[in-house]
Parts: sequence; C-alpha cells; structure tokens
Amino acid sequence: MKRLFVLFFLLLSFYLVDAQSLVISQGAHPYAVYLGLPTQLAAFIADVPCSQIELKANQGKITKIDNCQFEYVADSIGGAIISIYRNIGHKKIKVGKQYFRVIKIPKAIALVGRFNNSDTVSKNELIAQQGIRTDFFSAINIACLEGVRFNVIEYTTIISRNDSIIFIENTKGAAFTETTKVALANLHTNDKIIFTSIKSVGPSGTTELLNPVEYIIKE
Repeated sequence: MKRLFVLFFLLLSFYLVDAQSLVISQGAHPYAVYLGLPTQLAAFIADVPCSQIELKANQGKITKIDNCQFEYVADSIGGAIISIYRNIGHKKIKVGKQYFRVIKIPKAIALVGRFNNSDTVSKNELIAQQGIRTDFFSAINIACLEGVRFNVIEYTTIISRNDSIIFIENTKGAAFTETTKVALANLHTNDKIIFTSIKSVGPSGTTELLNPVEYIIKE
C-alpha cells in the first residue's frame, strides 16, 4: 500500500519556534491525514540529530521507523495535534506542534473491469472480467490513495430482460461464481445486469455498502 507522505521541516532553532516552523508538503488535502491509513512523517530540527527527535500525537499512534522517519495512524475523525520534541538526556524540550484534520478515506466506487456505471458493454467484454473491483473517482484518485483498496466481501447479481428478473444470485467475495459466468454467457442484447448490495472493507476495517452498478448489453 502506498502511503500518504507528509513532510515536516523545522528549519528554525529549537530555541525559536513560530507558526512558520512547521510546513507540510502540498497535496490534495493539505494538513490532513486519512483515518486508519498509515501516514509516513519525516521530522527535522536544525542541527539536531534524529536520535534526539520524538513525535507525539493527542490521538492515534506514532511509531518511529527509521532515523527521522515516523509512521502515524489516526484512530478518530476530527483533529489531531502532532507535537515534536527534542530529547537531551532525561530532559524533553517541546519544539513545536502542528494541527491536522483527520478525514475519512473517500468512498470507493464499484466497477467491473474498466467500465463505468451505466455503460453499454458487450457480453464478451463482461465474460472476460473476473468479478467486482473498487476504485476512486478520477477527481480524488490522487497519489496518496494509489494502492488503497476496499475489498469486496459480498454482492448480489441481478439480470433483467424485458423488465423481468431472469437471474439473481448472492455471492461471497469479489469473484464471479461459475453460476454467474454461465448467466453472463447467456446474456441477450438490451439485457440489464445489476450488481447491488455490494459490501466492502477498507483500510480502517469498517464494512461499507457501495453504490450499485449496472450495465446494458449491446450487440
């Protein structure tokens, strides 16, 4: 999983800290972290070795992973304050702090292959797919969310022909069952196939219900 990278620059001496001494790299959500998503932090204090630098948060968990590198995972929506300290012997000096918004990972969308909801697709194109996958709308598919996935754990397939339901099946997992594959092979032009009741689990471990997707079969 690629992680959201946030970079702290403490360019002033630890004796002089003001609001400008903490800077975050700009992204789609400046000064924000995603709930439950590991966030890598790099903290620096001018002329101070990494071994003396410590970060603390008022919520969630911070782990030092290497030199000046830390990993932060927020555990509640709202705000988080990350403070930076310099350890000198048994003395701990607070250098500064930064406030972050903690936001939910954007809701994923369910797709089959590369086809968007309400697309017209051929029977063979659907048969070539393996099951339901998830993605994010292009407007929010930013680098920090690459590799973040909501794993589909259950869905229902409905096929209708001339406004009558001719097939319905509830499936555990994301893959098409053999029964579904047979139904796809028997699709006719203008049949409608709907994938609904799509349950997924994201990085936070919470089960979410995704919006249904439907496709119309073309010749």
